[in-house]
Amino acid sequence: MNEGNIPMKISVIRTTRTGLKILLRPVEETDKLLVKDFLNNLSVESLRYRFLSLLNNMLDDFLSKFFIFNFNLEIKILVLIERNKKEELVGIGQFHIDSDDSLAEVALVVSDNYQNKGIGRELLTYMMQLAINRGLKGFEGIVLTNNRSILHICATMGFGTFEKTLRSHGVYELKMYF
Repeated sequence: MNEGNIPMKISVIRTTRTGLKILLRPVEETDKLLVKDFLNNLSVESLRYRFLSLLNNMLDDFLSKFFIFNFNLEIKILVLIERNKKEELVGIGQFHIDSDDSLAEVALVVSDNYQNKGIGRELLTYMMQLAINRGLKGFEGIVLTNNRSILHICATMGFGTFEKTLRSHGVYELKMYF
């Protein structure tokens, strides 16, 4: 299903702080196998950080919803690198716009082999630019308290306001205003 038009010209090439050249582009219907392989190769820890749990049908459920497109309410970005003359998926980010709020729920995950190379920061920065262009005021998200990498990125991104509230044992609710 595809609602709304695919965002025009939102594919960009960036270089991370470690010098890695990455392509950020919207997900397409033809990316199903690429995304499925990416998710299947994530570590248990990365899956838990992204999805907050490890249910047996979690990935299948995610994939079935991930490829329903409504560009008016949701942006889904893939991060790719060129490796051995082929594109390799190294990260996925998305934000969902709550129609009655000025905040969007954000989530991202980076391949285990490419963590701590600046990809998450570039992805979040880019999604922030897309959100600002849509008139949003910020992001919100749920993060495990031991997910130090994403907490560090969010705390050091230069958001106008960054709120971290303990929602329950082991889970923070984050609000980041641009």
